[in-house]
Formats: sequence, structure tokens, C-alpha cells
Amino acid sequence: MITLGVEGIASLGLSLTRKARLKRRIVEHLAEVAEPVADEIREAAPEESGTLRESVRVEQNPGKLQVTIEAGGVPATERPSSNGITYDEALLTEYGTVKQAPRPFFWPAIRAHEDDFERAGTDAVASAMED
Repeated sequence: MITLGVEGIASLGLSLTRKARLKRRIVEHLAEVAEPVADEIREAAPEESGTLRESVRVEQNPGKLQVTIEAGGVPATERPSSNGITYDEALLTEYGTVKQAPRPFFWPAIRAHEDDFERAGTDAVASAMED
């Protein structure tokens, strides 16, 4: 999971309506940056069951000015083990196990877009303030 966000909006001297509109636009802009990355993660995820690809999602949290890209963490990606512990397919795939080599699909896409993420917050605020 990776979260993109913006801080400091509360200190702006804007009306509540203007702040709400600004927050919504910022989160929409962050989501526009995150969605193509999520698509790359889906494409890179192994196809065995399809559940891993389907679990990749972008979640928006306008209240916290955040957008999160996640993979796994849903019941469909839970895998019970012989030791009685349930593991998530996303973690098993990304990092491997003693019996399975790692098949990274999440972090390579995130690392490839680090510069985009760094610019996203600044661009989101600038774009939202122009309106």
C-alpha cells in the first residue's frame, strides 16, 4: 500500500465551501495520478487466479486529502497455510516464501513513478487553486 496526500490546507484562509471544493479537486487530481499506476500494477500481477489483479484499487479519502493504492487485503486474496496462519496473496507474491521465489508486481510500478508522486501534491494544489 502507498498513500499520496497533501497537508496544510487547514491553514489557508478560505471559506468552508471553498475548502471543501479544494479538497475534492486535490483528491481527484491525486487519483488521476494514481489510477495509471494501479493499472500498471494490475498488468504486472501474476494471472493465476485473477483475484490479485482484481484486488488492486485506488481509494480516495477527501477528509484526509489522501489517495491510497492497495493490492490484496481482501477476503479473496487470503490464503490459509499449513501452520494455521492466513497470509495475503499480495504479500506472498511480492516477497516470496521459502517455497516460492518473489514475483514483485507492486513496488516496481511504485518506484517507477516516484517523481510523479512527488509532483502530484504540488500540482494538485496548484490546479485546484486555479479554479
